[in-house]
Amino acid sequence: MGSSNQGKGVFSGRRARWAMAISVCLLTTFVVPAIGQAWGPGDADADADVDLDDFVILKTNFGTTAGATWAMGDFDGDGDVSLDDFVILKNNFGATYTYPDELTLDCGGGVMMRLVRIPAGTFMMGSPTTEVDRYSNEGPQHQVTISQPFDMGVCEVTQRQYQAVMGTNPSYCMSSGLDAPVETVSWNNAVAFCQTLSQRTGRTVMLPTEAQWEYACRAGSTTRFYYGDDPGYTLLRNYAWYGDYDGSGNSGYETHVVGQTTPNAWGLYDMHGNVWEWCNDWYGSYASANVVDPQGPASGSYRVLRGGGWGSGARYCRSANRGNTYPANANYSLGFRVVVAPGGLD
Repeated sequence: MGSSNQGKGVFSGRRARWAMAISVCLLTTFVVPAIGQAWGPGDADADADVDLDDFVILKTNFGTTAGATWAMGDFDGDGDVSLDDFVILKNNFGATYTYPDELTLDCGGGVMMRLVRIPAGTFMMGSPTTEVDRYSNEGPQHQVTISQPFDMGVCEVTQRQYQAVMGTNPSYCMSSGLDAPVETVSWNNAVAFCQTLSQRTGRTVMLPTEAQWEYACRAGSTTRFYYGDDPGYTLLRNYAWYGDYDGSGNSGYETHVVGQTTPNAWGLYDMHGNVWEWCNDWYGSYASANVVDPQGPASGSYRVLRGGGWGSGARYCRSANRGNTYPANANYSLGFRVVVAPGGLD
């Protein structure tokens, strides 16, 4: 970073004010956010503290006006690196954080995949009858217990990761590069990827069950989206790449590099939008009884899809929304992420 010319001169005329601000930071009492937050405010390099390294990252990228990410210093998720982000860094300078346990899988060829530990717990699956824009197949809302922790991909499987494991890239959307999610993959393709990666890593890599997916997406929330109800869909663009034909979407009707939106409380990105994600389950109606570790119907014609995608309207990106299609279907809106069961291969 020290040899980069990017951002040099950005602070011309402001150096004294920035130096004073940093001095003030060192004398300020900082509020440490609750444990379990994805990345602590101000921690651009995700090393569990807010220090001068994070200030240098923000300084280097200061003035970026579009496409900025958390790792560039865009702490408020508005797509640019500005004084608002500096204030967030200033207010948290000196803070230290505790992040969830993480697992890294080696896809081969130097390509890695990050997963985060999802704790066991109980939640209400589906949507209440009062939820705006719900569909009837999201009910009845019922209690589900996830009895064991599991690891889930921080991001959707990327084209780079899929190519490293399977030796090919079937994706149709190529303009965002290899770090965009892989798509044009069927459920069968996704399962084959999991099986190959399992053999390579000695871990049990799978598609998530539908219950695991919604539980992880909600991350303790009970609202339409993991960040709130957002009745007018005015905030969704900060959390999802989606498309509405009325022009309210932000995807440009293509996929985008994973991990650029604001993550949920468990550190998962793109759970709303970008690509629809395959789940392991056959599609079927919910039962009303409380259940533990549901696996879905024993058989069926369609597999479950979750999360909405770059071509989906906003309502399809809600946490409880359910999609489905034939397991052999592979179009350019279908992708996936993986989970890993504790321990080695079954």
